[in-house]
Amino acid sequence: MAQKKLRRRSSERYEDDEREVVDASFYVETDEKPEPEPEPTVEAVVELTPEEKREMASQRLKSLDALRGINMLCIVGLASLITAICTLHSADFKVFGDSAARVAHAFRQSWIGPSPETIAKHMTHTQWHGVFHHDTIFPLFLFLAGVSFPFSLFKQQANEKPTWRILLKILWRGVALVFLGIIYSNTVKFAFGELRYMGVLQHIGLAWMFAALIYWPLARRTKTLVGICALILVSYWFVVALVPAPDVAPKEAFSAAAFSARAKEMFHPQPLPIFENNELPDFDSEDYPEIGTVAHNYLPEGCVVNYIDRKLVPGKLYHERNVGIEGFKRTKDLAYDPAIFRNLRDPEGLASTWPAIATALLGMIFGGFLRRSDLEISRWKKLSILLAGGLVLLLIGWGWHYFFPINKNLWNSSFVCFVGGYSALALGLFYFLIDILPLKWLAFPFVVVGMNSITIFLAKRIVDFSNMRDFFFKDAIDRFIPTSYEALTDAESTVVECNSFARIATIVAGLIVSWCFLYWLYRRKIFMRV
Repeated sequence: MAQKKLRRRSSERYEDDEREVVDASFYVETDEKPEPEPEPTVEAVVELTPEEKREMASQRLKSLDALRGINMLCIVGLASLITAICTLHSADFKVFGDSAARVAHAFRQSWIGPSPETIAKHMTHTQWHGVFHHDTIFPLFLFLAGVSFPFSLFKQQANEKPTWRILLKILWRGVALVFLGIIYSNTVKFAFGELRYMGVLQHIGLAWMFAALIYWPLARRTKTLVGICALILVSYWFVVALVPAPDVAPKEAFSAAAFSARAKEMFHPQPLPIFENNELPDFDSEDYPEIGTVAHNYLPEGCVVNYIDRKLVPGKLYHERNVGIEGFKRTKDLAYDPAIFRNLRDPEGLASTWPAIATALLGMIFGGFLRRSDLEISRWKKLSILLAGGLVLLLIGWGWHYFFPINKNLWNSSFVCFVGGYSALALGLFYFLIDILPLKWLAFPFVVVGMNSITIFLAKRIVDFSNMRDFFFKDAIDRFIPTSYEALTDAESTVVECNSFARIATIVAGLIVSWCFLYWLYRRKIFMRV
């Protein structure tokens, strides 16, 4: 018989949480080992009532709204403000006196960060290959729209919405964004053949809708969702690299030998800088690639992505206005002219919606982790997922760039990974500052914008905020912002005009007016939901 050991144990009280608790004074240990009980899941330990689920689902992620807000501010004036500040010269400060000019010169000489010219450059778009900060605004918005979907889905499920209503809402949001985008791009017009049917909101609506339909049934199967993203991006790379535009390339470019040659060429690295404006080659230059090669397939005139838009998208494409031919119309039998075909494209086209689905889907994957309860995944672990995942995506995009150059116009696979990684890292930074520390006061000015981002995007197109800005600020700017200074040239005093600070003050005034408009909506809980 096994030796028995007795050990005193004080009686304990346990709350009634649907677990059986035995209050014993003595505990008897034997050699017989009980079967291990399965470890309870968070759902088993924490059973939420329907009311608690609804309360949890109604909570918003402040960091998400704040990041979306600062991203939208870049569109409505912040990027212009940064550019105006970075293009200031030391001499411009003479409007405030010679001492101010000397301080400005000393500050610029001691500045150890990126040069003002570099910062100003990143407030613009690249012409073709490469990426500047301004190229990340649109994909970041789509990424954050993806992040918000798991929260929206959980809220609908907590409110016990039937499946058909969830499906209808997904479809309705996609269609509504496309409709609003068409109005935004064209204003209200009835010349349907002259409209531009693709655009920013259309791109977001279609990509988000298809990504939501993929994510919804696979919400907890992260590996499957990652695999779908990889399949989308790799397939897009192969199609763009291997298939030339049929209305540009000759029949010989579609032979087995030509495909085999392109298959080898697509794995040859291309030493293109990432953060530079890699301009398109001239048609008569020695560097212009041969038609039917991978290098030519990556150009706008030879890319199959633009071919699909030329053939399938009705109305006008974005760059058709630059063709320079009076009364130009697309026809099926249009003879190839590289100068014309280069502009028969749309940076938010139909074909590039395919990889954009992966951008929204990446946001939903990260959003799925952020939506889970802090008891299931701690906030620090959520932060580590954002940072680690973002860094991995950034490195993948960086490496892929040398085989499939980063390009916003094509929304190509390396661009999706690079900007997806950047977006995850940016969200991680905001999540740390606002939801972990928390510095919620820091988020408030941006949350006001982020909770009505679609509103201000459309309002800037419809409402003339400049009249409101001038009504409140024009006289003050004219009176108190100096616009000239005296300079000595050849012992003579001349007046030098300098409107740099008046321009900066005007941009700031416009931002203030836009923000106050959104704050008025925020206080009255008026939010545009699509």
